[in-house]
Amino acid sequence: MESIFTTEKPQQKHWYQEPWMLLVIGGPAIVIVASFYLAFLAYKGADHVIAPDYYKRGLAINVDIRRDMAARERGLEAGLQIDESTRAVSLRLSGQGSLPPTLALRLSRPAGEGTEEIVLKANLLQAGAGVYRGKLDWPAALDANAAFLWQVNLDGGDWRLTSGWYGPIHAAVTIKPAG
Repeated sequence: MESIFTTEKPQQKHWYQEPWMLLVIGGPAIVIVASFYLAFLAYKGADHVIAPDYYKRGLAINVDIRRDMAARERGLEAGLQIDESTRAVSLRLSGQGSLPPTLALRLSRPAGEGTEEIVLKANLLQAGAGVYRGKLDWPAALDANAAFLWQVNLDGGDWRLTSGWYGPIHAAVTIKPAG
């Protein structure tokens, strides 16, 4: 009869050979590797929340606000009309105080996809009391009859008028001070 008791020591597995250890260590190890990968992605693709020239931009906003307030205090208001066939710009400006001899007109709208925009500029010369005229050039590919959201900016030096309108470029628009 063989003995139930043996003097041989049972073969023990090393700790890394145990299947349960893979579950105990494997989960946290995967989480650590994934967190390093996500930290790398966050660092590489980080959005820049603050612009490098944020202080200059802030000062420029204050200047624009002062220019808008100056236009409001003077009671300035403009009526803009663009002739589609001749591309002639006619502007009637009313308000208190002296009017400048020239004005800078800027029209802009999104070009489509992305951040591109179409910008049209014209210098307007005073043709009479409160009447300004100029010529606006736009690319041949621009459909003047299509309705878009246009942003208009009328610059008079120490004041500005801004407005937006939806319609074709040759539609009449009234520009009043922001505020």
